[in-house]
Amino acid sequence: QHSGLLECPMTTRLTKVVDSNYSAVSEGACEEPILTLYECFQAAAVTLTTAGASIVKNETGKDANQPPGCSAKLDAQKAVYVFFNELTSGADCSTEVRCICPQDAKPFGEASGSLLYHPTNQSVDEGSGKAAYFHHKCQPGTDIMEQKNPTCDIRHYRGGQWACKHKWSILDADQEIPWVDRPLVFHHKYRFWVQPYDEKYHTPLTLGETVGSALLLGSPWELDVPKCSTGVAGCSLINGTWVHTVQGSMMGKHTFVSLNNHCHAPTCLSAEVYACAKGTALADCNAAVGKLLCRTVPVYGGSGNPAI
Repeated sequence: QHSGLLECPMTTRLTKVVDSNYSAVSEGACEEPILTLYECFQAAAVTLTTAGASIVKNETGKDANQPPGCSAKLDAQKAVYVFFNELTSGADCSTEVRCICPQDAKPFGEASGSLLYHPTNQSVDEGSGKAAYFHHKCQPGTDIMEQKNPTCDIRHYRGGQWACKHKWSILDADQEIPWVDRPLVFHHKYRFWVQPYDEKYHTPLTLGETVGSALLLGSPWELDVPKCSTGVAGCSLINGTWVHTVQGSMMGKHTFVSLNNHCHAPTCLSAEVYACAKGTALADCNAAVGKLLCRTVPVYGGSGNPAI
């Protein structure tokens, strides 16, 4: 189970609109079943309602007598009951229980689409529309794709920044939005140390990410931290503690005067940047041959650290 989510969750107000064609199969099994309830409910709506049927119930559970993945029952009145089976069962599709199967499923990381918000009948639920578009979301210069990190593929996506959008509620559809008569108010306080600009002394700088020089390890701008155990990609047991590591190499496009690693604590244990000698192939550039430029470690509240 996914835990420790630091951004927005995949709630039942969301479905996944995957750029794919689907078919209702009445025998055998899907060559590759639908992976999440969010894609299942959207795929069933697209596939079955075009024939004049209507979805009356979406349900999820574990049932050994139902086909794995996404299936649907259609009664004589063309009412559709959709079920997403979390259990990898051996039950086949049938004329009574048809499987909703993707056609020509794309390899991991190549599926495209977006998350769609479904507002409830709550008067204060003002969310609508789709979020950012998924298309080759993860950077090719890192091992995040090789690890098959869920954030790289909309079909596997479990939540994060791309599930956030203005006025989208992060509660499930059956949860009332609270405190509608008591808006939450919070205050920011910033302190800046500045010098008067002197063109003879100061050199104007450009934010790297605005000119394509961001050194991204995750997909923009996130990645999932898995629950580590033996065999989980990227995980290693170090001094009795499981550590998940993501690494990669990319070419700097400009001259860096400052590197500011961004990583959420306490999930992040450290972030390091190394520079390799000119002429080193990206595939050969790593911590063993590179020079450490900077290392960022978290400072924990309540630890007595003088930095805070």
